Order: sequence, then structure tokens, then C-alpha cells
Amino acid sequence: MENNNQKLKQYAQDVPLLVEAGFIAIKQIDEDSAQKCFYAAMIANPDESLPVIGLGIIHLFKLELDEAKELFSAVLQKEPNNEMAKTMLGIANLYTISDEGIKEGKELIHDAMHDTDNPELKQLGKYSNDLMKEIKKKMKDLHPLESFQKQPIQKRLKK
Repeated sequence: MENNNQKLKQYAQDVPLLVEAGFIAIKQIDEDSAQKCFYAAMIANPDESLPVIGLGIIHLFKLELDEAKELFSAVLQKEPNNEMAKTMLGIANLYTISDEGIKEGKELIHDAMHDTDNPELKQLGKYSNDLMKEIKKKMKDLHPLESFQKQPIQKRLKK
């Protein structure tokens, strides 16, 4: 067993390359290769969070929100200040389209944007908030009765 651990340690230096290859595979819409890269990185260094985030992103892109949220939450349990996991969990919550999820998602994204110096994460957070505003606007257009019923009774009676 110890011999296997020593063999794995020699690959620990390759973890950043495996993770990068996984994210490239995601961009190329090659889920199988991305998963293989992330799992290999996790085996080589089980303490590394980026492969877990990568797997979460795969689930997020497939709108498998519960699985994505579970992976991002696992990273945040280990690393409460992980801005990427916090942002991705916020985005996953936004896509639940529930009032609770949207509120939690906005808070997570706001916190991550405030805490990070990473311009890409700030931009992703801004883009996600803008997208959610657009989605909510479109939903109101699709469901006029629902938006009508949310108006105060006095305003509804005047119509």
C-alpha cells in the first residue's frame, strides 16, 4: 500500500496539468475526457479542490444542479474561502429559479465578488447576476397572471 502511495506522489506535480486539461476538455465539450482528467488529478492529490470544482462545473453545464451544488459545497466545507467554489455554488443556486435559491445564489456571488481579486471571477459573478435579471424579466413576460397576482389588491381591482 505504501508503495502505491509513493508512486502516486510522483504524479502530484502533474495535478495542475491534469486540471488544466480537464478545463480545456470542458471548453471542447468533451465530458468524458474532462471527467478522466479530473478523476486522475483527484487520485494523484486527493486534497486538491480544483478537480472537484471541475466535476461540479460539468454537472452545472448539464443542469444537474443538485449534484453540482453537492460538489461545490464539499469544497466549501474544506475551504470556506474558496472563491471559485462559492461563485459556482451561487450560480447553481441561481439556476434553481426558486426565490430561496436566487437569494442564496446572489449572496454567495456577492460575497465571492467582494472577496476576490480575480477579475475573471468578478466578471463571471456580474454576468451571472445580469443573466438572472434577464431570466426573471422574461419569466414575467411568460407568466403575466403570476406577475398580476403579485400586485397589491388595490392595483388589481383598478384594472
